[in-house]
Amino acid sequence: MKFPSVLSALALCAGLNLFAQSPTPPPEYLEFQKAMAITDVSARIKELQRIKAAYPNSEVASLFDSGLLRAMTDAAN
Repeated sequence: MKFPSVLSALALCAGLNLFAQSPTPPPEYLEFQKAMAITDVSARIKELQRIKAAYPNSEVASLFDSGLLRAMTDAAN
């Protein structure tokens, strides 16, 4: 397993743990999920950057960073 994939998996687990405590995920998490489904890597990066800027104090901010790292790694390959 590649290092960025491990980071993404850890961030996802941390995010899921937060949602185990609350009945509904925050709206930014739903936006994050949609952004991660974008197949065009440059468009995904832009959307993740937009989400990160829109929700700087989010409880799932680590997911935004993880998603950006993964997308940037994909873009470099």
